[in-house]
Amino acid sequence: MKSQWVEYSHGDTKLKAYMAYDDRITGRRPAVLVAHARSGMSPQTLKLTEIWAKLGYVSFAADIFGYGQGVLPKNVEEMVAQTEIYSKDRELMKARTQAGYVALLKSPMVDPAKAAAPYMHPRLANTDAAIAIGSLTGDLAAQGRTVLEALSGGELSPNQAATVMQAISAQARIVEVDELEQRIAALEGKSK
Repeated sequence: MKSQWVEYSHGDTKLKAYMAYDDRITGRRPAVLVAHARSGMSPQTLKLTEIWAKLGYVSFAADIFGYGQGVLPKNVEEMVAQTEIYSKDRELMKARTQAGYVALLKSPMVDPAKAAAPYMHPRLANTDAAIAIGSLTGDLAAQGRTVLEALSGGELSPNQAATVMQAISAQARIVEVDELEQRIAALEGKSK
């Protein structure tokens, strides 16, 4: 596995991302944009980035705070101060994240069609977008297989697949309760 620092910018702000990838893989591959926690480009962020790389992704920890200019919170007070900047200015946070995403896509190793920024930073995507996966017919196992096939085929994100599976599960409970009520009513009718 290899890792490197990638310098890029947002306006006049110099930024420095951490990128990791499995150098045994050739050609373009999927990518994940990692948004660091309040500790910034900490050892924890670097480890998380490397975990994604071990799974076969080009993993890119975007620099939100300005590590390229030496911004790395040293204590909780500094962490809070940094996060407040971006909590109050969501457009700045989105722009910094987008700048990282654009820098990630410039890598020749990345397949842009398989870059997973929305999964790591949902504010970049409309999470309420309608999805179409075809007809969910058959028993619960068949419906679950349909969802898993759509997930593995790239038609659904992991979050979308989880939402559909939750809906299938809720519908199954509704059907079970309805069938139970019908059986109870039938039994009560026979006992009269």
